[in-house]
Amino acid sequence: MKTSIHEYKFPDRFLIVPNIEEYFGEFRNGENPSDVIERALFGDVAEILFVRLGALGFRFLGEGPLRSITRYQFVGQGAVPEHVMENEDAIIELQSRRLSFANFVAGAFFGHIAATRRGAISGAQFAGMDRIIGFGELGGELHLENTHHLHDAIVPKITYASEKPNHVRITTNEEIKSGLAFLSHLEERRRQFRSADLLECLSSNYQAAILHGQQHASASVAVNFSVVEALTDEIFNAYGLFGDRTRQDFAKRSHSIARISKSKFDHLNLKSKIELLHSGGLISSFLHQRIEMARKLRNSLMHEGAPVRPRQSGDMQTVVRDLWSYLVDQPFELMSAWS
Repeated sequence: MKTSIHEYKFPDRFLIVPNIEEYFGEFRNGENPSDVIERALFGDVAEILFVRLGALGFRFLGEGPLRSITRYQFVGQGAVPEHVMENEDAIIELQSRRLSFANFVAGAFFGHIAATRRGAISGAQFAGMDRIIGFGELGGELHLENTHHLHDAIVPKITYASEKPNHVRITTNEEIKSGLAFLSHLEERRRQFRSADLLECLSSNYQAAILHGQQHASASVAVNFSVVEALTDEIFNAYGLFGDRTRQDFAKRSHSIARISKSKFDHLNLKSKIELLHSGGLISSFLHQRIEMARKLRNSLMHEGAPVRPRQSGDMQTVVRDLWSYLVDQPFELMSAWS
């Protein structure tokens, strides 16, 4: 059998349904669920589309870090060429980074909306490769790829709207614009972070909130604790507390912490770092106590296999929320409830 290698450009867009309860426009009176209610650019990364059904569409920009690449497809029998296997790995890596970005957008948007509503997020769904839908636009209309993924993602929302119409939440135009303003704030702020990856931290925090809501308490604590460690280091960076770091203009809280050398900072563990932040008045005794409890909980989980309960993973959510408040300037919290 003759072998060949086909080349084509990998798709530059997909759509996710990040929440089962939220809709970006009225949907119960026969409106077109595929209407694009709002769209905006996130830097050079992607155009984001807010679709009436409550879906988020992403068109990854041609010059951005998540741009499409050429995909190679081997047809025939025999050994697959090494460059084709390497290309497959590159495609998986690209889609993984795209999904991380998509979950970041969903987490940032709904975390901001929840904070302004003074309520917990609910109905959130973490997007994976088995939950993305291809789409195109023609004549101003959105057309979705007709695959089983479409059925799995869309039908539950339609069913929810028909069976629980009083539980449907319509995100208002004002809330969408406020969420977009918060995303713009994060786009700027991420460039000021020096050690933590803001996008990855927020995406992980979002995943941990969903895990907590599903009562996967141990997994939620493990994921959120990695965010605690990263944000703690970023606070040291933002406030210029070690080495030649300079204080960022957004780091406005007063403290009495003396600058330490980078070498000394590199040798501090988390316990020592939070004690330093506490003794210098940058974090309160209450937050210091809760971080210390979170640290002991995580260590017991990792080193002893100790059980974690939902209330404990809920407490971890509040620790992460309070640390974010040192690094972002607008309302934001990823708090989820469990039943």
